[in-house]
Amino acid sequence: MRLLCIGRYVNEPRNLAYNTGDVFEADETLAAFLLADAAGCFAPAPAAKAVPEPPRDKAIKAAQNKGGGVL
Repeated sequence: MRLLCIGRYVNEPRNLAYNTGDVFEADETLAAFLLADAAGCFAPAPAAKAVPEPPRDKAIKAAQNKGGGVL
């Protein structure tokens, strides 16, 4: 589960520290512990937006639109 830290969190006995804005991957056990220990400090991280892949022939089409580069 990806978590977003929305408030500074430090747990010295478990050697855990997260700053506001940190996004990290937590296994089920760690996520359950953090959400139970400091629910106000963590939230599910928003899904990352996928960047669409450009067309594979983009450079070829650009060259054709400019006259093909032939003298």
